[in-house]
Amino acid sequence: MNVPVYGTKSVAQMVFALLLELTQHVGHHNETVHEGRWEKCDNFCYWDYPLVELANLTMGIIGCGQIGMATANIAKAFGMKVIVYDVYTDHLAGKNLEVVDIDTIFTQSDVIQAVR
Repeated sequence: MNVPVYGTKSVAQMVFALLLELTQHVGHHNETVHEGRWEKCDNFCYWDYPLVELANLTMGIIGCGQIGMATANIAKAFGMKVIVYDVYTDHLAGKNLEVVDIDTIFTQSDVIQAVR
């Protein structure tokens, strides 16, 4: 059964929790800081992996219903460009989103969220 608003915000938040883990390595950084590796670092900036900033990256959203819209709003707050593909586009009018075809999603997106 479809429950239209169940979990919308929590799913969108989880998208970014996972995206931040991939781009900032939060779990690894937390673990190594607790192991004392930052204290042993020779300079102020401690990191093991390059950190990827989300600002100016493009998020492609496939299926832009309630969850897709919530995710798009968070992406915009991070300074990301948002492009969307949906079979039905009438509900996207006036939402300030760039609607594109599916091929464009795959060729222009740095990150893709697909919602069914």
